[in-house]
Amino acid sequence: MKIAVLADIHSNHIALEACLKEISQEKVDAVALLGDYVSDCPYPQKTMELVRQIRENWACWCICGNREEYLIQYRKEGATGWKDGSRYGSLLYTYENLTERDLDWFESLPVSAHIRPRAAAPFLLCHGAIHQTKPDMLYRKRPGEILAGIKEPLLLYGHTHIPYEYSDKGKLLVNVGSVGVSVDGQTRARYAILEYRDGRWHPEIRGAVYDTGRVLREFEESGLLERGGMWSRAICYTLLTGRNYSYKSVSLVGQWVRKEGGSVEDEELWERAARQLGCFDWPYVVPPKEEKRV
Repeated sequence: MKIAVLADIHSNHIALEACLKEISQEKVDAVALLGDYVSDCPYPQKTMELVRQIRENWACWCICGNREEYLIQYRKEGATGWKDGSRYGSLLYTYENLTERDLDWFESLPVSAHIRPRAAAPFLLCHGAIHQTKPDMLYRKRPGEILAGIKEPLLLYGHTHIPYEYSDKGKLLVNVGSVGVSVDGQTRARYAILEYRDGRWHPEIRGAVYDTGRVLREFEESGLLERGGMWSRAICYTLLTGRNYSYKSVSLVGQWVRKEGGSVEDEELWERAARQLGCFDWPYVVPPKEEKRV
């Protein structure tokens, strides 16, 4: 048995298309989708159409990500409170470009899934942690502890956007990385192919090359670059470099609010973070590579 596993698409339909083009050559038996289908990149409806095609063309297992939970909760609270800007603009843009059908489907998804295929050993799917979508499960426990707590020989997850493999006592933990917003120092769209042979699962993390310039043009054409403020600019620089500018921006703004007061919705703080990190200039300027420390 062979399965393809994709996580953290984040509305990057161009990256998803590149992955699917490669996967279509693999003759996989099924596809697993590990959440965070939308947000951050333009035209989420195009990603949702591709997700529907995946579900029609392959046996498919799907679970919920934390971004879907944000959107579900926003609808439950009356769809008020978000506004354009670095804090909420990208999420608001995403919400406004989805349908009730999309949101209903998100709400139907489980947080995790125990999969028991007929022709292979069972496995467990989750987004960031087994019983909730976030935070990263490795933030609280060591990988060996996590594997010891499950019955399945394989646990697949995403959320961190960083590919990772760990094996212990015949069990395997695999983070498949991010399709849409890679942050592991390279700019390809990450996904995994897992094949069951010789009585166990064999994972292979892959990276599909895609046109990042086309994605950046869509940021401008769609209006998301303006509506998402410095957050959207940080995402663009992350797509260009594979370095996590969005996380660093959030961290800096949070630190300043705690030390100096103010609000995380203050655009001046986001602009200050962008200037400090070198992701303020637009048209985009690729930052120099960081020197490796010995």
